[in-house]
Amino acid sequence: MIVVTRLIQLFPFGGISEAVVSRYNHLSAVELERIRDFIILHYKATERDDSPFWRHCRDMEVPDSLAERIALFREAGVAYQGPDDLFRVDSWVQVLLGQRIEPRSWHRSGALMGPAQLGQALSDLKSNIDSAVARMPRHQDFLDRFGSAEAAA
Repeated sequence: MIVVTRLIQLFPFGGISEAVVSRYNHLSAVELERIRDFIILHYKATERDDSPFWRHCRDMEVPDSLAERIALFREAGVAYQGPDDLFRVDSWVQVLLGQRIEPRSWHRSGALMGPAQLGQALSDLKSNIDSAVARMPRHQDFLDRFGSAEAAA
């Protein structure tokens, strides 16, 4: 959840309320912990060991919430996104796989589809991605439109 949205939703129009303050602080802490976990994952799962820094990152203890997330993915291919998570499931999967954390197993719900239905679902997914990419501007066009000093003014 975006901090501004949270502030608007919990704004204390009637004066300071300990219950509202507590809820705001709790939601903010949870959000920051999830962001922390996502960032730590990038460092913890590194294969680099060319300096004390990278060896420390590889060997460091991680928060229980991140250890659980890594274990779920490694053991069963389970990746998840909570309702207020900033990072989406695909972001977690990309980092996990990109850091060579691969599932030992997979969720059997995929086996409920027959080969033709699964093939069609994957084909539809590819078409949706291709269509979204085709609608995107070229990198240079985006920079020309939004990245120039004149656009910032």
